Formats: sequence, structure tokens, C-alpha cells
Amino acid sequence: MKRWLIAMLAITALFTVITEPAMAAGKATQTAYTAFRQTLKLPANAPLKSLNADMNNDGVSDIVLLNTSGRVYLGVYRPDNGKLISLAKVGEGGDEAIDYHEEYTLRTIKNPLFKIGAAVVINVYTGNSAFVTVKLYALKSGKLVQAGTADGAGQNVEIADTNKDGYQEITTWEEYSYNPDTDNLSRADSIYDRVVTQWDTKQGKYVSVVYGQDGKRDDQRPKVGTLTAPQALTILANAYKLQTSFEKARSDESYTLAMASLFTFNYIFEFKQSLLYDSDGGFGKKGGYIPAYSISDDYSDLMPRFNLKQSATFKLSADKQFAALSQKVTLSGEEGTYTINAYAEFCKTKYGWKVNAAYAN
Repeated sequence: MKRWLIAMLAITALFTVITEPAMAAGKATQTAYTAFRQTLKLPANAPLKSLNADMNNDGVSDIVLLNTSGRVYLGVYRPDNGKLISLAKVGEGGDEAIDYHEEYTLRTIKNPLFKIGAAVVINVYTGNSAFVTVKLYALKSGKLVQAGTADGAGQNVEIADTNKDGYQEITTWEEYSYNPDTDNLSRADSIYDRVVTQWDTKQGKYVSVVYGQDGKRDDQRPKVGTLTAPQALTILANAYKLQTSFEKARSDESYTLAMASLFTFNYIFEFKQSLLYDSDGGFGKKGGYIPAYSISDDYSDLMPRFNLKQSATFKLSADKQFAALSQKVTLSGEEGTYTINAYAEFCKTKYGWKVNAAYAN
């Protein structure tokens, strides 16, 4: 009897030790939920986003709450009693009546200054577009403050330690638009640059860095100078050599990668529209694309061959952002020599000068 009683007392004590903290944590969470909804005058069943994160770096995870409609707020509550630590306004929310919708995601982010912060990811959808905003919050002297913002086009966002420094960066994408080498492209065919928002230790804040299609940082690119006639002819010679090297079928993307250093994205897009699809692999890689001039006598999509040794007429625009070159080129054919008028247009881009058009008559 005594052994049974001792055993029961031991089990009861163990059960109490195990469940009381869990019950206290559950009660604190419920208190926080109720207080958050009451403060914002939300319905009792209003959906909330939540996570546990040590926002004040005391070794204990706090209760972090976010509502997702109307006036949107972020709240941090104590884990032991559910009392408010700090509350911050995130945004006004969307209006479905005007075809505007927002979706919220809540997660943590590591930072060398405030250690653990909260990242509020807001995906916004309108009638014909979508974009994303990431707002970063941290507790500073017991008060929630916004520590940074990252913006991007489309829906994609990544929060990860991309540079392997032990902390997380935010990667979004922005449309490479309103530039001379993309201004003819529709939104559906747009080019997007990668944007990495990361903590700058020297400045003590988040900064955004844009990486171009070549993988290089825009803020570290050398200055692009003024184009000269000899330089223009050299670019044209290299461009013609590249085009004539497309002898086997290849993927759509490989054309962009191969041509991007010499041709604008406008030119590349138009060039790819004329490619033939190789469905049976008869001309090279199965399922790839190939120019008509590589397999026939149709050279309409091949740029003219300019002559480096002949004189050319060259002119820069007043703002020195565009250039035009024309040349009378003498060629040899089966019936002897003949002359064509070859024309080329260039534009200045962040990558350098590129061919935007090349044709002959």
C-alpha cells in the first residue's frame, strides 16, 4: 500500500512538473491573443499570424502576433504572462473593392545588431501586377522599431544567408525597365535583376544592392565611356562572328546568355522570335532552336557584315546615349562583287555599348 502511494505521488509530481510550464505558456499565449484582438478591436475569431522569437535577447522566446486585414499591426508579448511588450503599425491593409489584395507572412530574421528580428512579408496583388514588400522589425529599448525594408516586383522573395556570414539577407527582383536596351519589351517579356537587401555594418543599416544579368553589382561597375567609330566597328565585327557561330540548335535561354554582352535585350528578343524549333534533333540538340540562316539560304535574320577596314559614317546623339553607323560594304558573290548599304544602331547601357539594330538594303 505504501509503495503504491509513493509511486502515485511520484507520478503526480512528475506530471505537475511537466505540465505546469506548458499550461502557463498556453495561458500566456491565450492572454496575448485576446489582448491583441481587443486592442485592435478585432473579432474574437479573427485569424492571426504568430511565431515564437527571442525579440529582446533574454534567452526566452517571446510571443509575436500579426493580424492580416484592416489596419495591420505587429505585437510582441511576454511569454510568461502574455502582457504587451510593444506594438507597431505595419500598414493599412488592402481594399478588395478596387481589385487590391494583400497576403502576409511572418517569420524571423537574424541580424548582427539586434540578433533576432521579425520579418513581415507582404505580397500585393492588383489587377494586372504583383509586388512584394518585406518590413523588418526589432525591439530597441523595449520598443518595436522598423529596422529596414526590401521591395521587389512579382511574388518571389527569399530570406536566407546568401553570403554565408551567419545572418540572413532578403533577395527580391526588380524589373530592368526604362532602359534603352529593354524599352521595346512588354511586361511579359521583361528582364529582372536580383536585389539583395543586407545589413551594412559600417553604415549600421540595411542597404539594397542590385545585381545585373551578368551577376555583377551595379554599384561596382566601371563607368561606361563615349563610343567611337572604331569601337563601334569592333563591336559589330564581334557581333557578326557570334551570330554566325550558331550552327547547332540550342535552348532559348542560351541565346540570351551568349548574346547579352553585345546585343540589347530588345535585339535579342526580336532575334529569338525568328528562330526555328528543332523538334527531332536533325540539326543538333533535340528540342532546341536554330536560326534559319544556319540551315538554309535565308539570311534575312543575319546582321550584315561590316568591314573594319572601310570608312563609315558615325554619329552620336546629343546626349551621347545613342549612336548610329552606316557603311557601304563591298561583298563578293557568285556573280561578282556588289555593294550594300549597312546600318547599325547602338545604345549605352549599364553593361556598356550594345547593338540595338543592324540591317542592310
